[in-house]
Amino acid sequence: MTKTTLSQLLITTHHLKPCFLYFSIFPENFRIYKTKLIRLWVAEGFVHPKEGKTMEEVAEDYVKELLDRSLIQVAETTNYGRPIRVRVHDLLRMIILTKSKEQNFLTIGSGGDTRWPNKSRRVAIHRSIGNTEDIKGCDQLRSLLVLDSVHALSKRNLSKLLCAGSSPLKVLELKGALSDKIPDYVFRLHLLKYLGLKNTMVKTIPNSIAKLRNLETLDLRCTKVTELPIEILKLRRLRHLLVYSNKQHRSYRPFEDVQSFKAPYKIGRLSALQNLSDIEATQAGEDTSIVREIGKLTEMRSLGIKKLRQEDGKDLCSSLGKLINLRSLYVASTAEDEIIDMQYPAYPTPPLETIELRGRLRELPEWLPALHGLTRLYLRWSRMKHDPLNSLQNLPYLMEFELYHAYEGERLCFRASGFQRLKKLWLLSLNRLRLVIVEKGSMPLLQELYMSGCKSVEEVPFGIQHLGSLQCMDFSDMAEGFVTKIQSQREGGDKWNLKSMRKWM
Repeated sequence: MTKTTLSQLLITTHHLKPCFLYFSIFPENFRIYKTKLIRLWVAEGFVHPKEGKTMEEVAEDYVKELLDRSLIQVAETTNYGRPIRVRVHDLLRMIILTKSKEQNFLTIGSGGDTRWPNKSRRVAIHRSIGNTEDIKGCDQLRSLLVLDSVHALSKRNLSKLLCAGSSPLKVLELKGALSDKIPDYVFRLHLLKYLGLKNTMVKTIPNSIAKLRNLETLDLRCTKVTELPIEILKLRRLRHLLVYSNKQHRSYRPFEDVQSFKAPYKIGRLSALQNLSDIEATQAGEDTSIVREIGKLTEMRSLGIKKLRQEDGKDLCSSLGKLINLRSLYVASTAEDEIIDMQYPAYPTPPLETIELRGRLRELPEWLPALHGLTRLYLRWSRMKHDPLNSLQNLPYLMEFELYHAYEGERLCFRASGFQRLKKLWLLSLNRLRLVIVEKGSMPLLQELYMSGCKSVEEVPFGIQHLGSLQCMDFSDMAEGFVTKIQSQREGGDKWNLKSMRKWM
């Protein structure tokens, strides 16, 4: 695509122009998470309101339109085809980088003597910057993003950038660029909408956070913050409050090592919140519990709750029934032996797509099999006595399913016509499991099967030859007899007739 062709295309899609030019901010071959990109666009003011949709949903449409026009590329997807990360082609990046500089859309600090035009509206730091004498001229700065090195920006340089007439600043991304304290001058940025402090050593959020009344995103993932001040409740426009990394949700670390944060007990006042992770479900007042307050957050899309006690289950289910927009739910109990008691109505059931339950379950929540939009389900440390498969096999869109220390029976049977869209299956640390049966017609789309730590299993799943779409089998930390049989059977040829198999591990 030539520069002229690109210019003509952007004329016909004027609303997409700043969104597309924004990709010039990122380094070459940079794969940006779609959710982060959307939050940045919204904070920048690139997204126009549309009746019946949130700003994030409108921005999602912008991403789709850029993809449809081949202006950007998908860099990573979910199992069901949704983009997770996107990027721009190197050739297009060079073109938009030129246009960004021509229009004072962007200045990149990337080592050596960086020159700072008087009218720079956005500054992206890719590598450690040297001479900063011109920083005092950046009086129209709207955005400052540190993207690459944790040593890219010294305290002195940061102070110059933020104190040089930068009151119009809306986006401040300081990933890895701070020590243990947020500088006081940050709280004088009254128009700030996005504050990213991920991977910093920040320990506390001061009361002066209340001054940032326009803040929409506060990213404190992978910091040392464990508690938020009550002044956070004054940020009524806050939409995304992220305190711990979602990657911890997919880990298998001990309960005592899993972190969460304490929120003010009136967290329900932040009625615009769409993302909240990960909050402690502890009693915070005589009459009010955090899980009860959560029911007031009706805009919530993604919710992470840790340290749930058995007695909190009823309030949690009641709150879930009020979260009519909830798509993703993560719940962890206080300890491995603490029961997650969710055997209470949660109606109307929220439109959940992803669930992880981390803690002991006497049985599955009765409303879980009714979640017909569920695509991913992770059950960890559940230690259920009864086979959960019968209750879950008819979930029509389930594509990922994991059992980790989740079942204490000796037999699992995947019945015919069950799990019709499942693509990934993990059976992990099921210590008493002896036999896995796959009936013909079950899991016709399964592509990846992982078994680990199931040391009582002596045979490959019976009926595995019926899995005609299987591409990868991964067996690890299994009984010695199991390993011996696998090796001998593989040496004997394709006994299971798995012609689609690409990878054994």
